[in-house]
Amino acid sequence: MLRSRRLPDGNLRPVTTSSTTDDGNRRPPRMEKVLRAGNIPRPGCGYQNIKGSDTKPRNLIRKAGAWTIMPILFHRDIALVVATSILTGLAIAEEPSVPLQIESRSIVFNYPQTDPYDRSNLYGFNHAPSVARLPDGRLLCVWFSGPHEASVHQVILAAFSSDQGRTWGKSFVLQDEARSSDFDPALLVDGQRTWFFYVYGRWNRYPFAQGLPKGSSYIGDNPTAHLSEREFIGNHSFHLYARYSDDSGKTWSKQRRIHDTAGCRSNGIRLTSGELLLPTHDFANNWKESHVIRSADRGKKWSRVGSIVNKAGVDEPTIAELRNGDVMMALRTNDGNLWTCTSGDKGATWSKPHRHEIQAGAASHNLFRISDGRVVLTHDECPVGKRTPLTMRVTQDGRRWSQPLTIAKSLTPGDGNDYWGCQVTYPSVCELPEKVLVVVWSYINMSNTEQYGEIRSARVKVLD
Repeated sequence: MLRSRRLPDGNLRPVTTSSTTDDGNRRPPRMEKVLRAGNIPRPGCGYQNIKGSDTKPRNLIRKAGAWTIMPILFHRDIALVVATSILTGLAIAEEPSVPLQIESRSIVFNYPQTDPYDRSNLYGFNHAPSVARLPDGRLLCVWFSGPHEASVHQVILAAFSSDQGRTWGKSFVLQDEARSSDFDPALLVDGQRTWFFYVYGRWNRYPFAQGLPKGSSYIGDNPTAHLSEREFIGNHSFHLYARYSDDSGKTWSKQRRIHDTAGCRSNGIRLTSGELLLPTHDFANNWKESHVIRSADRGKKWSRVGSIVNKAGVDEPTIAELRNGDVMMALRTNDGNLWTCTSGDKGATWSKPHRHEIQAGAASHNLFRISDGRVVLTHDECPVGKRTPLTMRVTQDGRRWSQPLTIAKSLTPGDGNDYWGCQVTYPSVCELPEKVLVVVWSYINMSNTEQYGEIRSARVKVLD
């Protein structure tokens, strides 16, 4: 069994104050670098500006030779649940209210360096978290991290919560394939076994790499005539892998390749009938087709089944089982609307995708079935080109949705900042006892000199 490796930088230490601007976003001062006596500051270690909203800080990293302390401001949102009853002599199809309420917020992970060109910046950009409740009751959050997205040094980090998502422990490297980008982790809890899925490969061709394509061999006197970078770079380098833990994340199995061309993003599910399903898209077809990877023997064998195509897009699917046993899938699309499809045969076949009158940005969504059988949708409810606000809705049947609860909002690019990209996006959800959900997401600010992503979380109460 393989044991997880600790971050070389140590832990994060928070300092908290409590003021906000009129728009609810944090406007903290520049980061203070506090040094112990005799320590010499290293250049390029200070983070210039962390802005945002609705956060409570966790985990500042102790750099070698210095304590870097980040002041973070936060406020606690209050979700108002308003029930409106209209009494008339006619039957009225009343829109459901918001059956959700935010209880608390926290930060899973942040890092004090943001310059993607800084050689000492190892974990400044954090994105695409997935969260699950482990068999021992703790929470596990996993995400990819590096100096910038697609860096060849990108790894998958993880953190546990032992107090039901109120705070998060020290982060550590869970997966790091040498000379590759590790990305898009997903989880699936099946009884006492926890599955960890991920992809790795290379997004760009530098440094150069070559090798024999699969099935090729040397011909003639020129040993380099048939060398190619095809298997090392881009879509052909991406493969789906899995590891598992039978002790709630204390140790993990060796990795195993599950599929050659499939890629994951959202968590898998265990059907009430026992099958395991993992939603996937297809790299070989340039993300133009989605499927599920299915196992009927608790993960001994996995096979890809079903096929979903849609002109509006089919990227980064997410799934949940409905009360009637059907499986619903939501798709990342590019037309600004939410699209879903359903399967009545455990993912083997799928209905034609259906467009809902709900806005959806071009980003990863999340579907999650809660203990009473209802399904929660968490996604960026916005036009294409934006990834804010992040909202949560509830449905009984996948057709009629509650009003949305806003989970988070991003900054506005150019509003007193140099950012050209601000996002609250890529959510993942798990459930605690007493109908409390924990949602995690990426909070991202992007400029030419700053590419920063942190992982945030909130506890959300599901109301009857």
